[in-house]
Amino acid sequence: MIKYSNYLLFNYLILVFISIIGMHGNLTTLFIGIGISIFVAISFLFLIIDQKFIIKVPPIPFYIYLLFTGLFLFSFISYYINGRFKGLLVYGALILLFMTVRLQSIYIKNIDQFLIKLVFWISLSSLFIVVLGFFVGEKFNFFRYQGFYTNANSMGMFVAFTIHIIAGVLFSYNNLSKNYKYFYYIMLFIFLILLLASNSRAALLSALVVIFLKPYIEFSKSIKLLTLKISTLHIKKFFYFLFLILLFAIFFYFNGFLDNIFIKFIEKSVSGNISAGRIDSWIIMMKEWSFFGHKDLKEISDKNLVFGHNTWMGHLNYNGLLSLLFFLGWMIWMYKWAWKQLRAINNNKSVGVFIFIFTGYLINATFESATSTPGIITSLIIFALIYKRPILDNLYSAKENEK
Repeated sequence: MIKYSNYLLFNYLILVFISIIGMHGNLTTLFIGIGISIFVAISFLFLIIDQKFIIKVPPIPFYIYLLFTGLFLFSFISYYINGRFKGLLVYGALILLFMTVRLQSIYIKNIDQFLIKLVFWISLSSLFIVVLGFFVGEKFNFFRYQGFYTNANSMGMFVAFTIHIIAGVLFSYNNLSKNYKYFYYIMLFIFLILLLASNSRAALLSALVVIFLKPYIEFSKSIKLLTLKISTLHIKKFFYFLFLILLFAIFFYFNGFLDNIFIKFIEKSVSGNISAGRIDSWIIMMKEWSFFGHKDLKEISDKNLVFGHNTWMGHLNYNGLLSLLFFLGWMIWMYKWAWKQLRAINNNKSVGVFIFIFTGYLINATFESATSTPGIITSLIIFALIYKRPILDNLYSAKENEK
């Protein structure tokens, strides 16, 4: 059997890095499509050689196959009606990515160490993009800083994603070595500064939700309503993380890092349009929904609509209601399963990493266009690796015994 761990680590890192680069302009979908196609082709070649043309598929519920079938079918009908290939390309690529990683998941023996290493190398890659931005982008400032990207919202989404993954590992694994902890805290501080410099409200909200997710989880575990018991350990952790967040907030506030954020909110509030026309556009888009999407979104209203600032509205109007429902069904299934595992099993740290990353992605995606981005790519990779992990470990042991 081929030793996959290092190979897979490198493969996933390259795939996520391609999606980070792709956010530079309007090339995200193209980059992701090419990246996933190459990844899937090479992966299947190795799987076929190693498993001697007998591919073992780890457990996936039957209704998920139905979701995938419906998603592909309705996006194909949408393409046939409207001639827009992007939906079919993106859905197909995401399904192929999930299935391929799922097939490879039995080759990773220590999932916790694998995830820690993956996040470490993604963080270093992100730092490279930051440094590159200092050379090719505008001079660093705290007003709509773009860095490597062509707009500040892309910059905000990029740094917020890095905050999501760092927070996921930092908050989920309390047994990290000191070197890892120092590295992650330094990286968290750097990317929080960059996030504030981007002034991206959607990215900032996603980072805030992820950061406050840790004390919320601790508080929810501290009180057991059925038995009327209170866990002092979780209560202590709850106040500890609240104290850390408060310290960060005080530091950023008194050093002026939040000034431009406040100014942006105040200006939008005074003008009476804090959403910059987005909410009004969403309402029109929901009213003008169709089963298979619109050929030209500019024809659905006489008003000048704001596009590209809500992933779900984008799916509804470009690909149609049916495709959106199947896509949301997939996303909800993953989140529901992971949250149940996190609440039921105290030491399920890998699930915690997924929850932090996926929550951040979902929040950001609600206020930006974020279907082909590192947030969803990384979330799908991690979920495909952790779903029903004990069964995968048994499959791995069986594979080892065959040798």
